[in-house]
Amino acid sequence: MGGGGGGGGVRKWADLKIRVGYGVTGNQAISPYSAVSKYDPVPFVYNGNYVLGYALQALGNNRLRWESTEQVDVGIDIALPKNIVYFTIDWYEKKTRDLLQNVVLPSNTGFSNQLQNVGSIQNKGFEFTAGAHIFDAETFRWNIQANIFINKSKILSLGDKTQQFAGRVENVQNTQPFIQKVGEPNGSLYGYVEDGFYDSEEEVRADPAHKNDDAVTVRGLVGSIRFKDLDGEAGISDKDRTFIGDVNPKYSFGATNNFNYKNFDASVFISGVQGNDLINLNTYYMAPVGEPGAGNITQEMYDTRWTEENAANAKNPRPMASSGWHSAALKFSRRYVEDGSFVRLKNITLGYTIPFAKETFFKAVRFHVAINNLYTITKYSGYDPEVNSFGQDPSLRGVDLGAYPQAKTFLVGLKCTF
Repeated sequence: MGGGGGGGGVRKWADLKIRVGYGVTGNQAISPYSAVSKYDPVPFVYNGNYVLGYALQALGNNRLRWESTEQVDVGIDIALPKNIVYFTIDWYEKKTRDLLQNVVLPSNTGFSNQLQNVGSIQNKGFEFTAGAHIFDAETFRWNIQANIFINKSKILSLGDKTQQFAGRVENVQNTQPFIQKVGEPNGSLYGYVEDGFYDSEEEVRADPAHKNDDAVTVRGLVGSIRFKDLDGEAGISDKDRTFIGDVNPKYSFGATNNFNYKNFDASVFISGVQGNDLINLNTYYMAPVGEPGAGNITQEMYDTRWTEENAANAKNPRPMASSGWHSAALKFSRRYVEDGSFVRLKNITLGYTIPFAKETFFKAVRFHVAINNLYTITKYSGYDPEVNSFGQDPSLRGVDLGAYPQAKTFLVGLKCTF
């Protein structure tokens, strides 16, 4: 779109583009041989003879097929004169059918999960990008580009179910932390709600679930976690679980600044996400309640443990060595869920270019230094909020189980132009 100018010429004032797109794509993200059951050789003795047999180790599924995603996109591009300021707005909606998921199986099958095509999900949101040439002089230039991305997901169908537990996290007792429910986002967390600690034997006796316990049991429960009874029945059971979090961020963003001064150039890239939860299973395995095989807890856990003197300010239960406590004390709750929001100084690059005369062998030589993952602002207590220990399983996003953090790297480079 252009505008007329004086003097018989044409002067371009602005650009405007409207984009509309539609398509259907497939996703064949199935590991090799997933449709086939797997057997392992197992030696055993039969009639006094040593023979080799085979045991079923992984349950295949010969009905697996591709996922299919139907997507609609609408976008607008706006640029002001000479691209001094430009904007891009994209809105999309996509529906994915025949989702490939590791579905939790009943324990009587002998298998924990099986890859299946189950259900459909909707994702919709928008991305807003803006850029500007702040300065564009002969010796100094500065431009900036930033974007913000928002996505909302909703489960539309789970086949013949209204809800199901998603992929199982290894060794998390009593419950799977992820639940899928029609009408809710994929990535919802499901668990128990804590209600402080039992500070005295009287408080333990006041709980209907423990009113008839013997004196030794009651005394041992003092200083342990008290969970809210949500179903109104005496005792804490699976029915007392509820939604306790969501690993999906409310929004993510990024911004890049580029500078040029004579022969110097520099760039700064900042990224981040806000409003997402992370499961910190590192704290789960260091919980001060007798995890079998655990040998240490952190100093912070020890200093904030429940004691008679510190009962009002305690953040962690009283340490216990009894493994019998383990299943009760380590019920999955917000204790093991943290705010995963962060802002990260992702990259800084500084360069200097030496130009050469036309008759020389080189046209230019550029030296540069770069630093990646320089600094992160976050409340997350783990090593890295940008973590995903189960990267190959979309049903287990946002889990930190001893994941190696992104390294801070320093790079030096030389580029020659011929």
